[in-house]
Amino acid sequence: MFLKAEIKSSTLLQEKIMRLFDTSGAASPTLHLTVLISTTIFIVTLIAACLLRVEVTARGTVRLVPLDRVQVVQAEYPGSITGILVRDGVSVSKGELLLTLDATPAETKLLTLVEEEARLKRENVRFAAFLSELVVLRDGGDIRNGKADTSSTRAGEDADEAMQARLLEAELKDFADGLAAADARLEVNRKAMEVLQGRIAQADTALAVQEERLQAAEKLMKRGISSREAYLKVRAAYDDIRSARDVLKREIAKTAAEASVLDAERAGLFSANYNRFMQKRDGIDARLAALRQERRALEERVAATQLRAPVSGTVEQLSVTTVGGVVQAGQDLMRVVPNDSQLEFEALFSNEDSGFLEAGQKARIRLDAYPAERFGAMMATITDIASDSIEVGGSGRWGFVVRLKPEGDALQSPTGRLALRPGMTGSVDAITGDRRLISYFLAPITAQFSQSLGER
Repeated sequence: MFLKAEIKSSTLLQEKIMRLFDTSGAASPTLHLTVLISTTIFIVTLIAACLLRVEVTARGTVRLVPLDRVQVVQAEYPGSITGILVRDGVSVSKGELLLTLDATPAETKLLTLVEEEARLKRENVRFAAFLSELVVLRDGGDIRNGKADTSSTRAGEDADEAMQARLLEAELKDFADGLAAADARLEVNRKAMEVLQGRIAQADTALAVQEERLQAAEKLMKRGISSREAYLKVRAAYDDIRSARDVLKREIAKTAAEASVLDAERAGLFSANYNRFMQKRDGIDARLAALRQERRALEERVAATQLRAPVSGTVEQLSVTTVGGVVQAGQDLMRVVPNDSQLEFEALFSNEDSGFLEAGQKARIRLDAYPAERFGAMMATITDIASDSIEVGGSGRWGFVVRLKPEGDALQSPTGRLALRPGMTGSVDAITGDRRLISYFLAPITAQFSQSLGER
């Protein structure tokens, strides 16, 4: 209907133009032909504008990057450079040594730590040997030849191992001396007990004899044969013997109590030394655990002084050139561009175009290295759109990062295949849709009409 109205209006326009120029009333063939051609061109253009559709694109900038990403080589710890083994443009293999840093401070500390760990282990062996001999003594055994079995401690030949062996023997000798003193006190107590028991046996015998004498003296006194004075003398002797026997019994009880104390002291000698050496072993075990953690950290630090290639590729942007220079932790030293890695385009689109981008859309890429007027463009497909925007160059403008997969590994041009290299830049036109050509002509009119209706 819209097309018919346009044709009708153009016919009326043609009639008015003919009446305008045909003032004399005479028909001019040239004028008629000109008007006809102009009208035909206008109608054809109008029909084409209504039928033809053009692509709607979102334009952005693009950069070619490896799919595996460029690997940045950084210093994990600060240090001075002792060797630079590569230069820009050199191909390296994965694990190849690139640069070395001074490892002397870390190695020195690691050596000190290893020596302390070895010393603590030898002390631990000494304490274990002491505890083993202590158990033997507690169970009634004897130290062999008065010395400990230090074969495990004497496995080495250095002075520290020999010193540990001497310390073990001295500790065992000191304990054995203390144990011998405790045993001697117990032996004295035992002999004193034997003496007291012998004396009380004698007192029992004497008391029995004196008791018979007392009974005989009492009978004689009752018969009048003996005087009371004689009876009292016998009675006094009996009481003296009985009192002496009671004293001996109390001494025996005291000696038995002393024996219990001496037994407890002897047992305490074992438990005190056992607990003391067990605490020492626990302290050493805790220190050894801490040393193992420190050693692992130092070994990692020593290994970090040798910077190796994370991937096979080409060295780029080497930022250090002086042996002896100091680098800081986290400093970028070089980049390794992976070899034989698939490439993808990393594009940046403005915030205004981001709402029309979708994964799977086609895009036309023009590389700066290969001008499109001579070598043409290449097609790519949008594979991923960032979920958040980034600020572009600190200018206050924001954009979205979009990743595109090229349809080939090279640019097909009339002159042949042109290789793609990481870092190439260019422009990208993402095809977000299409629209009729006439809409471009009607858009300003529609916008102006909408604005005019909104005026007060």
